[in-house]
Amino acid sequence: MELNSLRVCSLTAGRLTYGRPARVVTAEPENFHTNVPLRGKAVSRSGTNGWVPLTPARAGVFGTGARAEILWSDNCDQLCLMVPRSTLEAALERLIGEPVREP
Repeated sequence: MELNSLRVCSLTAGRLTYGRPARVVTAEPENFHTNVPLRGKAVSRSGTNGWVPLTPARAGVFGTGARAEILWSDNCDQLCLMVPRSTLEAALERLIGEPVREP
């Protein structure tokens, strides 16, 4: 596995590759995650949702409260972004001009 990451304020961005086929099952996340394959192939699912193929034009977006599962091809290299729920909700509140009361 190779991981290069950078933290900017409350956001974390990383480039991740395993160098071989891999299956990743997450714990229930507290933050929002977006994964974009830069090369190779991946498919993912979150909670009880079905499998979604990921491409450079189609990111996987994972919310809070449901485990995710991601299958990586041997040459898959992904750009991953992690955004804390509080950061996302604060930005949404500024956009809509009122508090977020529920997910």
